[in-house]
Amino acid sequence: MLLILKKLFVSNKGFTLLEGLIGLIVMTVLMVLIMQITQVLNKTMVDQTNNKQTIVFTIQMQRDLMTAKQINIVKGNVLIELYDEDVISYKVRGNKLVRQVNNKGSETALYNIEYINFEKINSVLQVKVKYENSKKNYYQILGKEKFK
Repeated sequence: MLLILKKLFVSNKGFTLLEGLIGLIVMTVLMVLIMQITQVLNKTMVDQTNNKQTIVFTIQMQRDLMTAKQINIVKGNVLIELYDEDVISYKVRGNKLVRQVNNKGSETALYNIEYINFEKINSVLQVKVKYENSKKNYYQILGKEKFK
């Protein structure tokens, strides 16, 4: 009986220090790889989101410009006067571009913008957008012949 107990407690079936360190190194390498892959996927998702919201913004603003009687740029904000006397404004609030009709409501047109610049050139409106955490700049030229 004593011999059986001795075999149970004095067993060489455990991990050595070297085996434990190798396991720890393998786990560390795997964790670093997983973190790098996650960062790359996150960056790709941010760029895709920026592309999509730029497309939606472009469609929205182009629709507004198609019914514009006059357009003005005041302190970096765009004011679009429509033929039915409504005024649509695009204003920067923090890191968002907000669309309002007759200074009522608040529809966020773009999120996470670092800067946005509107420039009226003849009968077109040039929009330059740079998003936070993105190296890409987006340029859109929108317009219609009727607004002044």
